[in-house]
Amino acid sequence: MGGKESKTELDDQKTERSQFFLDAAGTMRIWLNERVIFRHGEDGWRVWEAGLVLGRMAVAHPEWFAGKTVLELGTGVGIGAISILRFTDSTSVMLTDYNVGVLDNAQLNVVLNLPATGLDRARFQQLDWREYASFNETFDVIIGSDIVYDGAPFEELAALIKQALRPGGAAYIIIPSQRFRKEDFLKAMAAEPTSLIPEVLPLPAESYSYPAGSDVSRSATLYPGLQSLSFSVYIFRKG
Repeated sequence: MGGKESKTELDDQKTERSQFFLDAAGTMRIWLNERVIFRHGEDGWRVWEAGLVLGRMAVAHPEWFAGKTVLELGTGVGIGAISILRFTDSTSVMLTDYNVGVLDNAQLNVVLNLPATGLDRARFQQLDWREYASFNETFDVIIGSDIVYDGAPFEELAALIKQALRPGGAAYIIIPSQRFRKEDFLKAMAAEPTSLIPEVLPLPAESYSYPAGSDVSRSATLYPGLQSLSFSVYIFRKG
């Protein structure tokens, strides 16, 4: 991690601004506001390992997003969306989250990383997965990380993905191999009438396990999962 370059106040809580690497050489970098210490239920303020893996996967496969409209579910700090907006030729990206404060922070992070002329490619919407029926837009690509967890409304999440994904589109979901409740999510995705069975692509450790930024010690302390966890991308294609 690039160290504590600055601090700002968002909702009167301490928020750190740090630099993150999206490639092993450190040539692709983004800045993010995050809260390393956060209240219960405010997980979306934190940069998590799966989000870093998503961003690193995106810049490694820009062809998956070129000319595509993209929806990010559970955007958190926005690392996946920002990686795609900045380093691929995507048409647009909609960032969504249930928590409005988290979404506001993601918008600040987009502004930090995109030139003013590129900001119109980013859109923001508060989204409750349980209210999927009222979400009427469709996208070429859907992305997500840390959206499979204990307590998640899997049936509604699966229904949202199936509904929002255009025919011919693909959803790329990052899931650690050790994640609980993964099978519940996969079961919901496989349910009829629109059954989506994933292609599971294990990601090689060298594609994501390097430090989060220039401060190797801080990275090891805050993001140990980059070394200790294994990740796969679950690719759901809609025919």
